[in-house]
Parts: sequence; C-alpha cells; structure tokens
Amino acid sequence: MVNPLVPLIDIVFQIFLIFFFLRIFINQSDARQNQVFAAIAQVTEPVLSKTRMFFRYRSSHYDLSPLLPLLLLLVAEGFIMGVLNPATIGQGVFHVLSSFLNWLFQVYAVIIIVTSLTPGYVANPIVSFFMKVSEPLVNLTRKVIVFRSNGWRFLSLISLVVLFVLLQSCVAFIVSLGSDFGVGVLFFFLANSLGLLVQLTTFFTIIIIVGALMSWFSPDHSNPLVQFITIVTSPIMSPIQRIMPNLGGIDISPLIAIFLLQFLNGLGNALVNSIVL
Repeated sequence: MVNPLVPLIDIVFQIFLIFFFLRIFINQSDARQNQVFAAIAQVTEPVLSKTRMFFRYRSSHYDLSPLLPLLLLLVAEGFIMGVLNPATIGQGVFHVLSSFLNWLFQVYAVIIIVTSLTPGYVANPIVSFFMKVSEPLVNLTRKVIVFRSNGWRFLSLISLVVLFVLLQSCVAFIVSLGSDFGVGVLFFFLANSLGLLVQLTTFFTIIIIVGALMSWFSPDHSNPLVQFITIVTSPIMSPIQRIMPNLGGIDISPLIAIFLLQFLNGLGNALVNSIVL
C-alpha cells in the first residue's frame, strides 16, 4: 500500500524543483516587473545564498547557480521516496527523476505553445520571460528547421519531445543498469510524451474558465497577469467568436472552447492508448 504522505511530498518537491529551474532564467529586472517572478526569487534566494558558496556561475543571460540546489532536491526526494515507498532507493530515484522530467516537459510545452500563439509586437513581462526560457530550445530547433514567423516556434515541440524521450531513457538505463533496455523503452516514453501533451488541454481549459470569470469583474487590463490570460485565450476564443451568431450579448464561446478542448482531450487519449496497445 502506498504511503498517503507520498503524493503530498511529491507535489511539494516538484513545485520547488520547478521554482529552482525557473530561477535560472529570472533576473532582477524580471523580479521587479512581475510579482510571480518576485515570489519565486524570494522563495529560492535563502537557499541560493547558502549553495552559492559552493557553486556559482552566471552567463550573460542565465544564472546556473540554482542547478546545485535542484540536484540536491532530486537526491533528497529520491531518498525519501525510497524510504516511504515499499521500493528500493533506485526505484525511488527513478520515480523522482521521471516525475520531474514529466513536469518540466509540460511546463516547457506550455511555454512554447503560448509563445508561438503570441504576436511578436505584444509586450508583456510574463510572455517576455517565456520567450527567454524557451530561447535555447528554439535556437536548437532553428538549426534544423527555418522559422518563417513567430508562430513557427511551435515546431520546437519536436525538439522537446526528442529531448524528453532521450533523457527519460537515459534515466531508465542508469537506474536499471541497462537491464531489459531496448527500443520498447524509447517507444514507451514517446507515447508518454504524447500523453503529457494531451493533458495540456486541462491547463488551457482552466485558463479559459479563469478568463471567463475574470470578465465579470472588470479586471485591470494593465495588470501583467490579466494581459497574459487574455493573450493565451484570445487565439482560442477569437475564431469561435467570429463564427458564433449574436445571442443578445451572451457570450457562450468559452463553453464552446471548453467543449472542443475536452473533445481533443478524449480523442488524443484514445490515440495514445491505441499506440500503447
């Protein structure tokens, strides 16, 4: 029986792991412009002030100092999971690394999708930060595929899937010491990556619901978070709103968008399951 503390501990660790990963890209300017980034910097700084005594590296664009506490968190969670679960320490480490890569994959996928849907002239600190985070992966993809416009950034999802499959396979190979490792493992993680992409329909469903509720309260459109929600939902809602008839001021486009996203979720899950089977 799984220890009931395991899911809670896993969520807490994964949140802090994502925080330290994002901290690599957050500079003082980002923290001043956005409260979310300021909160991440504030939460991670007490740990970083200690670990920078052992590892400190900053390039012209990124601060790699958070890599050390990120690694320590992965090791600590792996050990705790191995103790709490009826499993070996190796299995605990594999679970932790695999879960973190799953989270990281989905975060990056959201970032790439949002930046590919955002017009180049839009000035928003959250989107600008997303552009900065996705730039290494986008530049890697551009070495193979020529981007004709900002919207072509979504092709970076191909590079993301390839990297995800390779990293997950490497973790599986190291933890299992190469036993029973073959093409089937690569195929499994490929199907897993497609399943994780399908799950992102839930994220966009939540954003649409938040945007619809927000419209009832006359939000401050100068707020970066309000702008971000509008930027994310507009490419989904605008085509629906253009073809929907006038219903006397009642906007049912959010309901239509949610229905379409749930339909895509069901269709995507069916396709992934058919591939796995």
